[in-house]
Amino acid sequence: GELSFGLFASRGYCEENGEPTSLAELASHSLVDVVLSQAAPDQAWHQVLDGEPRIAFSTNSTIAQFAAVRAGYGVTMLPRY
Repeated sequence: GELSFGLFASRGYCEENGEPTSLAELASHSLVDVVLSQAAPDQAWHQVLDGEPRIAFSTNSTIAQFAAVRAGYGVTMLPRY
């Protein structure tokens, strides 16, 4: 099988900052990162964005990642199950 990912942000974050409609716009947004390997922090964002990602919140917990997005910290990538 294949696992796809989507971009997610809270309604409040989008109302305040707008919704990114391109990778260029996404690069200017605050990002919420989940680090699953200490050997490769920010790896997922470096694969899709040019330059240095603007990480607003980083965690090794997917529960904390989800909570940070709900609280309006920024945009994140989550799997589409």
